[in-house]
Amino acid sequence: MTWIQIIINESIPEGKTEMSFHLFSEFLMALLSLLSGFLLIRQKPKGQIINAAAHAMVLYSLINAMGYYAERNEKSMVVLFIILAILSVIILFYHLFISNSKL
Repeated sequence: MTWIQIIINESIPEGKTEMSFHLFSEFLMALLSLLSGFLLIRQKPKGQIINAAAHAMVLYSLINAMGYYAERNEKSMVVLFIILAILSVIILFYHLFISNSKL
Protein backbone atom coordinates (compact mmCIF):
# COMPACT_ATOMS: atom_id res chain seq x y z
CA MET A 1 0.00 0.00 0.00
CA THR A 2 1.41 3.38 -0.96
CA TRP A 3 1.25 6.58 1.09
CA ILE A 4 -1.28 8.05 -1.34
CA GLN A 5 -3.55 5.03 -0.84
CA ILE A 6 -3.23 5.42 2.91
CA ILE A 7 -4.30 9.08 2.77
CA ILE A 8 -7.17 8.40 0.37
CA ASN A 9 -8.36 5.43 2.45
CA GLU A 10 -11.07 6.37 4.94
CA SER A 11 -9.94 3.86 7.60
CA ILE A 12 -6.77 5.57 8.84
CA PRO A 13 -6.60 5.00 12.61
CA GLU A 14 -4.48 8.13 13.13
CA GLY A 15 -6.65 10.37 10.99
CA LYS A 16 -5.87 12.13 7.74
CA THR A 17 -4.52 15.30 9.36
CA GLU A 18 -2.07 13.43 11.58
CA MET A 19 -0.98 11.23 8.67
CA SER A 20 -0.48 14.31 6.46
CA PHE A 21 1.80 15.92 9.06
CA HIS A 22 3.64 12.62 9.46
CA LEU A 23 4.21 12.38 5.72
CA PHE A 24 5.35 16.02 5.54
CA SER A 25 7.95 15.37 8.24
CA GLU A 26 9.12 12.18 6.48
CA PHE A 27 9.53 14.00 3.16
CA LEU A 28 11.33 16.89 4.88
CA MET A 29 13.69 14.37 6.49
CA ALA A 30 14.35 12.80 3.08
CA LEU A 31 14.93 16.20 1.47
CA LEU A 32 17.38 17.28 4.19
CA SER A 33 19.19 13.94 3.97
CA LEU A 34 19.62 14.25 0.20
CA LEU A 35 20.62 17.91 0.41
CA SER A 36 23.18 17.26 3.13
CA GLY A 37 24.65 14.34 1.17
CA PHE A 38 24.99 16.52 -1.91
CA LEU A 39 26.64 19.30 0.12
CA LEU A 40 28.97 16.88 1.89
CA ILE A 41 30.10 15.39 -1.43
CA ARG A 42 30.85 18.93 -2.62
CA GLN A 43 32.71 19.52 0.71
CA LYS A 44 30.55 22.46 1.72
CA PRO A 45 30.64 23.27 5.48
CA LYS A 46 26.86 23.77 5.62
CA GLY A 47 26.51 20.12 4.63
CA GLN A 48 27.65 19.04 8.09
CA ILE A 49 25.10 21.25 9.82
CA ILE A 50 22.27 20.07 7.60
CA ASN A 51 23.46 16.47 7.96
CA ALA A 52 23.28 16.76 11.75
CA ALA A 53 19.70 18.05 11.48
CA ALA A 54 18.79 15.28 9.03
CA HIS A 55 20.28 12.60 11.27
CA ALA A 56 18.43 13.98 14.28
CA MET A 57 15.22 13.65 12.27
CA VAL A 58 16.18 10.11 11.22
CA LEU A 59 16.83 9.22 14.86
CA TYR A 60 13.44 10.57 15.90
CA SER A 61 11.78 8.60 13.10
CA LEU A 62 13.59 5.42 14.16
CA ILE A 63 12.49 5.82 17.77
CA ASN A 64 8.93 6.43 16.61
CA ALA A 65 9.06 3.30 14.42
CA MET A 66 10.40 1.26 17.35
CA GLY A 67 7.33 2.20 19.35
CA TYR A 68 5.01 1.37 16.46
CA TYR A 69 6.43 -2.13 16.02
CA ALA A 70 6.85 -2.75 19.75
CA GLU A 71 3.14 -2.05 20.17
CA ARG A 72 2.46 -4.76 17.58
CA ASN A 73 4.92 -7.14 19.30
CA GLU A 74 7.14 -7.41 16.19
CA LYS A 75 10.43 -7.94 18.00
CA SER A 76 12.59 -8.46 14.91
CA MET A 77 11.58 -5.06 13.56
CA VAL A 78 12.30 -3.43 16.93
CA VAL A 79 15.79 -4.99 16.92
CA LEU A 80 16.37 -3.74 13.37
CA PHE A 81 15.38 -0.19 14.33
CA ILE A 82 17.56 -0.34 17.46
CA ILE A 83 20.57 -1.25 15.29
CA LEU A 84 19.75 1.55 12.85
CA ALA A 85 19.29 4.01 15.73
CA ILE A 86 22.70 3.10 17.16
CA LEU A 87 24.32 3.66 13.76
CA SER A 88 22.48 6.95 13.39
CA VAL A 89 23.64 8.13 16.83
CA ILE A 90 27.24 7.28 15.93
CA ILE A 91 26.97 9.28 12.68
CA LEU A 92 25.23 12.16 14.44
CA PHE A 93 27.91 12.37 17.14
CA TYR A 94 30.62 12.15 14.49
CA HIS A 95 29.19 15.13 12.63
CA LEU A 96 28.55 17.13 15.80
CA PHE A 97 31.80 16.55 17.66
CA ILE A 98 34.51 15.03 15.47
CA SER A 99 34.12 16.44 11.97
CA ASN A 100 33.31 19.96 13.25
CA SER A 101 36.65 20.08 15.06
CA LYS A 102 38.38 19.68 11.68
CA LEU A 103 36.80 22.83 10.23
